[in-house]
Amino acid sequence: MPAGPTLTGWARGDATLLDHEDAERLCDLVRARWDALADGEAGGPVGATILLDVHLEHWARKPRGSAALSITLLRPGAKEPERRIDLPRNEDRLFDISRIVA
Repeated sequence: MPAGPTLTGWARGDATLLDHEDAERLCDLVRARWDALADGEAGGPVGATILLDVHLEHWARKPRGSAALSITLLRPGAKEPERRIDLPRNEDRLFDISRIVA
């Protein structure tokens, strides 16, 4: 699988932040990786936590005009193996992804 676009984030204190454009890139990277796996062009996921899906809800589709990012993780063998984490946009219009990169 060819290298995809890189993600650019910010660190503010203990927070790791993504803007809307990089959240879109993350969605594209995750979908491309799963598509490549389905086509036999990529190896299977490894590790204790697997990133299943990233969904970005655009601000224009929400009644109050705020975007939201949700991440679905799989932790094989865990009591509740699939977990969705909702990450709203902060006042600076950035998504705090610290909970998923820690």
